[in-house]
Amino acid sequence: MNVPAIIIALQKASGLNQTQLAKRLGANQNDVSRWLKGREPRGHAMENIRSLALQYGVLTESAERQSGNARSAASVDIRAELAELFADLVKADEEKQRVALFTLRRIVRGKES
Repeated sequence: MNVPAIIIALQKASGLNQTQLAKRLGANQNDVSRWLKGREPRGHAMENIRSLALQYGVLTESAERQSGNARSAASVDIRAELAELFADLVKADEEKQRVALFTLRRIVRGKES
């Protein structure tokens, strides 16, 4: 689910500003601002966003199911690729391991694409 796009669409569909939308989602304006910048919602926030998006027609059940199926397939592909990469990494020398792990840490933290 592309949370920033859904938040923007929710604002347009509902006519609510960030503070008002946050209240409807059980969050605060700072949370909505972070979500618009790409941070993942935590706890029940994702379900609240999904429910409100369905209510305003921003999201449909069929689109959500298709998105979930694509996400599941992508997760399997990523897991298989990671398993293969880790198997290769175990065989690498210490310096290559250090560089690879440092790079992976940066990617996971979102500092590299």
